[in-house]
Amino acid sequence: MIHRNARVLLTAAVFLPLLAGLSLAGGSSAAAAPSTLHFFQRSTLYAIVSATGTPLPAEATPAAGDVLEDSDLDYVGNHSHHARNWTASDHVVCSLTNSTGGATCFGEFAIGGSLLFADGVTVSFGQTTDRVALTGGTGAYQGLTGTVTSKEVGNTNNADVTITLH
Repeated sequence: MIHRNARVLLTAAVFLPLLAGLSLAGGSSAAAAPSTLHFFQRSTLYAIVSATGTPLPAEATPAAGDVLEDSDLDYVGNHSHHARNWTASDHVVCSLTNSTGGATCFGEFAIGGSLLFADGVTVSFGQTTDRVALTGGTGAYQGLTGTVTSKEVGNTNNADVTITLH
């Protein structure tokens, strides 16, 4: 079964890295120096629809072909202590490939005219902590790689996210 963390996983996995501490100045195409970033991710949209586009009720078990969509506002910090205002946002869409939580996901994170993304990333939802590889970026994030680890906060649609850039 797919945990709520599916949302957390990819959104975080793909998007938060840009926000905390990467320079937006000058449109440099050089990859950022190795660093670790921390974010609290607050959900603004979380939905699962059937392959035909019908929204699934909360108690339904998603199946292969169903689509998960998630959007978030991202705050520097964690769920216990974070910035007052969000500084980034993200959007993720995942197509479920099996009933045990496998999915192929695409996600984008935009900040300061640049983009970080994960395209066609295979994930396995169902854990309370997930890890996803970043596949690329544009503008200030061109050439960026890394991983995003997300951990669901209780039974919310929110998560703490750690991004390791290299």
